[in-house]
Amino acid sequence: MKQQLQRVLGIAMLLFSSFITVSAQEALIYLESASLSQKDISQRYMSYVSAVSHGKSARKVEKRRISLLETVQQARNQAEILPPFKGDRALKDALVSYLGIMFNILNEDYGKIVNLEDIAEQSYDNMEAYFMAQDMANKKQDIAYKKYESIYEDFAKKNNITLISKESELSLKLKQANTVNSYYHALYLMFFKSYKQDFYLSDAINKNNVSGIEQNKNTLVKYANETITKLDTMKAFEDDRTLIMACRDLMQFYVEEGSKMQIYTEFLLKNENFAKMSKAFNSKSDRQRTQADVDTYNKEVNEINALTNTYNKTNQELNNKRAKYINGWNDAVSRFLDNHVPKYK
Repeated sequence: MKQQLQRVLGIAMLLFSSFITVSAQEALIYLESASLSQKDISQRYMSYVSAVSHGKSARKVEKRRISLLETVQQARNQAEILPPFKGDRALKDALVSYLGIMFNILNEDYGKIVNLEDIAEQSYDNMEAYFMAQDMANKKQDIAYKKYESIYEDFAKKNNITLISKESELSLKLKQANTVNSYYHALYLMFFKSYKQDFYLSDAINKNNVSGIEQNKNTLVKYANETITKLDTMKAFEDDRTLIMACRDLMQFYVEEGSKMQIYTEFLLKNENFAKMSKAFNSKSDRQRTQADVDTYNKEVNEINALTNTYNKTNQELNNKRAKYINGWNDAVSRFLDNHVPKYK
């Protein structure tokens, strides 16, 4: 008689029957013993993913990763002492291998992710490497589990056990979290490329670097327009376009900001020339100054004052808009993740 076993995230759920043969019952129990730890591991992993996805940095939830590592190591130790099933080591060895790979991913890959997070904000390349490390870790986990799952299914088939595939609520939450993060990472990198470039532009302004302002302004406008073009063809996530719209608003501001950088360069050049002219004017005594000198000086003072007012007004306007759209983006991110990433304690 072929027995049925319901598989939920690799956890064996036994459906006992009074007609089960001793041999089949032994196989069912063995299959369950090989899977008992999976539920606890999955729950702890979902708790870790949920915390990070809802605004907590990997560094702040480091204790959860350490706890998960300990759980996986304990499961691995139990798997290593699991005897072969009637001389068949395939399932035991596959489980030990899978848990070993998972331990290494959590210990090495996620340890690297924690360190990358500390420097991710420093550059676009660092942020991209940070997200790529997360994606690579997820792929490694998926490949390792599928390999174990294949041997798990072979064992069931050889022992006349029918597996009833049924995704649990936890499994669906894990899939949803990975899907949301993949979408969010793609959009965040679009945002971050221009956001970081705007930082470089601001740094050039603070240093009164005219050539730096011009160079960074052109690059910022280029990046922002490229992002707007990508956003035009990007699909909404489950009919939710809030993240796309918030990113577009910020990119349009960056384009506008770039168009007003001429005021900054004009002000800096004018200020530099006025400083030289003022120094020369003040180096003369009252008797050495001609009326033409005085008229020229007064004309320059009026012009620099007018340009200063324009500069200050433009600077305040751009700062207010930047804060508005950055806050809009951050709020959209929080709402997006809260709405789409399942919460799990």
